[in-house]
Amino acid sequence: MQVAVGDVDMALGTDTGGSVRLPSCWCGIVGLKPTYGLVPCTGFLAMDKCFDHVGPMARTVHDCALLLEVGYWLMSRLMQQLWPTCLF
Repeated sequence: MQVAVGDVDMALGTDTGGSVRLPSCWCGIVGLKPTYGLVPCTGFLAMDKCFDHVGPMARTVHDCALLLEVGYWLMSRLMQQLWPTCLF
């Protein structure tokens, strides 16, 4: 993972059955599967709309929280501009 080796500070991933949390744990970083509906999945390829979540990965819990708070706010605003008729 690029976060673990220091190439990037934070990253996004999709989690259906542990795809963010487990690899993050194995690499010594933090991965979070947020509450369903908190993060819009618009623009991401979903395996299953009922179970997929877009989650942050970072080196610390603080960085994960920061990406979740700031990054997703920006993402939701961008998605609303690109697809104004979609529900988020």
